[in-house]
Amino acid sequence: MELSVSTVSRALNDSYEISDETKERVRQAVKKFDYKPNLAAKGLKAGKSNSIGLIIPYISSAFQSQILEGAQQTALEHNVNLIFMQSRENKKIEKECLQALIQQNIDGIIIAPSANSSVSYL
Repeated sequence: MELSVSTVSRALNDSYEISDETKERVRQAVKKFDYKPNLAAKGLKAGKSNSIGLIIPYISSAFQSQILEGAQQTALEHNVNLIFMQSRENKKIEKECLQALIQQNIDGIIIAPSANSSVSYL
């Protein structure tokens, strides 16, 4: 018995509209075929990317490495993707990083501005 895309989607999202029997069949097929959902498509539908951007000038200092490590650990604990970018203490690169993250429709941005930047373009 074949199932429609919408039925499979509802089963994966544990919809009350789908019987427990169908949900179990879908779960077994997901496991058998090692199915991985398209997170970009899911994010578009939900209006969320489940991603946060982190922009720091460099990772060369111990302090900034600790920021990156802490952000990564927290993201993992909350099932959030972390997109890391370096501005290299360059205002132009920093602005490009911000624009790239905004274009990806991420849920938030953490930034340690470079010494050469101003927040006027944020």
